[in-house]
Amino acid sequence: MQILPKLTKQYILDRITQEEIFVAYSKVSLEDIQYCLDSNSLIKSPLRTDNIPTFGFHYTGKILRGQDFAGYFWGDCFDCVAYNLKLDSKNPHNFNIILENIAKAFGIHKYSKSERKIIATNINIIQKVKPQIDYEIRKWTRKDAEFWKYQTRKDLENDGIYPILRMYINNGLIYTHTDNDPCYVYLLGKNKKKLYFPKRNQYKFIGDSVFQGIHNFRPSRYGIITKSYKDVRYLRLFRDKYDLDAIAPGSEKTIITPNQYIYLRTQFEQLFILYDYDNTGIHSAWKHREKYGIEPIFLRDKIWNRGLGYKGCKDFYDVCIKLGLEKAEELIENGIRFYETQRNSYEENFGQGI
Repeated sequence: MQILPKLTKQYILDRITQEEIFVAYSKVSLEDIQYCLDSNSLIKSPLRTDNIPTFGFHYTGKILRGQDFAGYFWGDCFDCVAYNLKLDSKNPHNFNIILENIAKAFGIHKYSKSERKIIATNINIIQKVKPQIDYEIRKWTRKDAEFWKYQTRKDLENDGIYPILRMYINNGLIYTHTDNDPCYVYLLGKNKKKLYFPKRNQYKFIGDSVFQGIHNFRPSRYGIITKSYKDVRYLRLFRDKYDLDAIAPGSEKTIITPNQYIYLRTQFEQLFILYDYDNTGIHSAWKHREKYGIEPIFLRDKIWNRGLGYKGCKDFYDVCIKLGLEKAEELIENGIRFYETQRNSYEENFGQGI
């Protein structure tokens, strides 16, 4: 009897390409994927009925990702399988089901003797055009004021945040405002923008993956790398009093580049990273510490539960909204006091410059 190695993500990728998995579990061809990569263009979504080209592919490092700019999907080939099977790929049990399904579909691992089954069907030529995202701004409402509590309309608009009435991709209407699904645009400088859907459980963002807040930050004593532009806005409520500022990479999984780190170190005397206290946030924060020595900060108010989700404050926005600005300021003061105490102790023992 043959003893097989454990079926893992890497086992599959050693035998099947990411592109093949996307092809097998969606109505897309290898030619369409290559076209998107070569021309930075969109095609009609291979995962749903779509009359407007809204779907594209790009590489993040060595990982091929697909993104539906209408907000329905963003992820790698395993997320595509999960979408097809209607499973949550973040759940370990579900991920094992996903791996088994791929192995069976491609006839590998314990299914190597079975007939290979490709799930996807051939598709007709898909219209390909370059993406153009447009939008209409609406008036601020009481609901917006509740969501952006403690902020003012003037401050939000000065930082390039506006409420959206409608959104279009290549002149096709794909979103209209409702109170249950609001949208805000972040204008991030140099024709870069990101659209934010705060009430969606998945695919909350559409648009450019760029440093958020870098276009309007100011050099400060303390610099904080955080996960979202929303957190940047709330940290900036304390910018003047504590000589701090914040920026956010394109996503929590993004590791800043050496050039970006060097630039930030010229703008801030001390850098910290404030990410969610979950698997993704912890992993990314420790990667930054390992690579650049950036000290991580975590909010551990009622620790994240894999089954129940967050029951406390997962980010700085939550602290401000749920606990109030006084508690948020207390956390900042305690953090600065702890850092300065440690720094002074080092200088007393080893001299300045540490």
